[in-house]
Amino acid sequence: MRVLLWLGWVGVGAAAVGCAEIVEVPEAGPGPGVGLPSQGGGVDARPPSPPPGGGIDAAVQAIDARVIPMADAAVPDATMRFDVGLADGGSPADQSVRDQAVDQAVPDLAPDMCPLETCNGVDDDCDGQVDEDAPCPCPRVAFQQTSLLFCADQRTWPDARVACQQAGYDLVVVQDAAQDAVIYGEMRSRGFGDTWIGVNDRQNEGQWVWLDGIPVAYQHWDSGEPNNGGGGEDCGLIMTSRNRETEWDDRPCGGQRPFVCGVPPAP
Repeated sequence: MRVLLWLGWVGVGAAAVGCAEIVEVPEAGPGPGVGLPSQGGGVDARPPSPPPGGGIDAAVQAIDARVIPMADAAVPDATMRFDVGLADGGSPADQSVRDQAVDQAVPDLAPDMCPLETCNGVDDDCDGQVDEDAPCPCPRVAFQQTSLLFCADQRTWPDARVACQQAGYDLVVVQDAAQDAVIYGEMRSRGFGDTWIGVNDRQNEGQWVWLDGIPVAYQHWDSGEPNNGGGGEDCGLIMTSRNRETEWDDRPCGGQRPFVCGVPPAP
């Protein structure tokens, strides 16, 4: 009887690759060894012969004795799921027999691909949220599928950026009006004054970018800003002062201010 031996998925997400082999399994009783894929390719007839029972029992024992150790050695970090499927000659009853045999004989070899969440700007535990319940250095606020840190510790713009980077973040890149409004609302609720964000023209005067060169698409400058008034105003912030609240302004980068960190956009 021919049996389709499903070796499992190797890889994660869209990069995963399925592996399977068709092997020969004796119907019952003693006989020649079970044909299994060898590590060097081809078929390895492994003695001794399978015990009486043949069929599914022999295939399950083959997985347990030969394929599982080989898979563990070859792909220790991949999530492996094993199954036995009848390639031909099966009947509706074969499905339940197969499932029961596999459940009893094949251990769960899936390693923990998603560790506990840590504060690093990454969804470590694979639940679609970034850094929830992680010990971040500043209060965290979820925004859509990402995360923001609101840091009351007042620092210069360069020092604020270093502090964000140490947590796996960077100074926030404000991408649209919705995010801008959330940031301002959190600033006010926390009693922040004017607050650093990631926009700057430190490299080239008058050429405003996010961080190290991300183009500025969305912007919310106050009327007449940025104007480099007095010179050296190379770093951007969100204002909270009366009649200028929510607007952006350019200021000298050495000012000590609270700051907002965000997960850096993908390149």
